[in-house]
Amino acid sequence: MMSSKEQDRILELDQKRIFAIAAAICLVIGIIGSFFTDWVPFFTGLAFGLIINILCFRLLYIDCMKIVGRDPGNAKKIGSTGYVKRYLIKGAALYAGIVSDRLQMWGVFIGLISISAAIHLINFVQIIKNKKKG
Repeated sequence: MMSSKEQDRILELDQKRIFAIAAAICLVIGIIGSFFTDWVPFFTGLAFGLIINILCFRLLYIDCMKIVGRDPGNAKKIGSTGYVKRYLIKGAALYAGIVSDRLQMWGVFIGLISISAAIHLINFVQIIKNKKKG
């Protein structure tokens, strides 16, 4: 059984790995997207969306740590509040991308889904590795 410090270290490494892959995804999409649109607002939107997404992912982690060990009623309340809070933040970021001339909405959107894409990519690679082993 792992100690709490070991588990925290592993979670930190996983978060950093996810953030790095999400940033790489944004960079690749940003380079490709710069051929089709004005690159400054697109990259600014990508960076803005990625930063907001990282902050929301961190909020999710903090909420999960609060929920562990709580009674089910209190845990549900904390989880629901966190869910609404994160989606309001993401909605505000998309709204900023729509109304701002300095941000492109599609860049913000791609930045906001980059962590989900990174997690799916990590899982896909794990599935491929597991199929090769056995």
